[in-house]
Amino acid sequence: MALTFFQMKILRLNPINNLYRNVIFTNFPSVLCHPSCGIKHSIIDKLGLPPKPKKPPTAFLKFLKQIRPSIVQENPKLKAADVAKIGSKKWETIDPKLKTELEAEFKQQMKEFFSAMQKYETQLSPKQLNDIKEAKLHEAELKQRKLHKQKIKTLNRPKRPAPTFLKYMQERQSERGDIPVLEWQKKLGRDWENLSPEKKQKYEEQAKKESEQYFKDLKVWEQKMIDLGHLDMVRTESLLSKPPSKK
Repeated sequence: MALTFFQMKILRLNPINNLYRNVIFTNFPSVLCHPSCGIKHSIIDKLGLPPKPKKPPTAFLKFLKQIRPSIVQENPKLKAADVAKIGSKKWETIDPKLKTELEAEFKQQMKEFFSAMQKYETQLSPKQLNDIKEAKLHEAELKQRKLHKQKIKTLNRPKRPAPTFLKYMQERQSERGDIPVLEWQKKLGRDWENLSPEKKQKYEEQAKKESEQYFKDLKVWEQKMIDLGHLDMVRTESLLSKPPSKK
């Protein structure tokens, strides 16, 4: 039997010993295919939509909540992750009867959750459902950008040199004193506009030199990324113009 996305999601609720391998609902309500399912409550709040039903905690998380105070009391300096590890070991040796009860309770709560989600869906208009869909896409895009920036930092991409005016600001930073930032920036903007061409040329030549070095370093770095298979880190024009490296 082929599993749907949401059936697979249930199977991944707790990876410990494939705990929920038997907790499979063969007839999922259609609501689970709508954008309202899986959306964060924060987004629901931002869109001004009715509160979404909360998904129940897994059997393991409920068990962990019960035993967490005793674990923390015995090991007050443990981090949350380490507390969870101890809880996982205790879960492996839990009384089978208690585990069965917790799993049965979770399964029943999930059925109730699916039913509540189905009712929730009927409260939403087509426009609201579309707003949720767009919000999820926007959030996913922001997350992808964040991950991309983190990867750039991890892989030590050459840093683009500061613009000409910013270098001018940095050079005069010691003169600021107690002047508010915005007022100081406006003043430097006026000073920059009134700066003689000869003095501006010094900053422009420095910026040009640093820019040329930046693009040289960037090409070397991009070739390294191509060789390592990090094509998502390379500019499109570099991929189109660069022949594959020979090994």
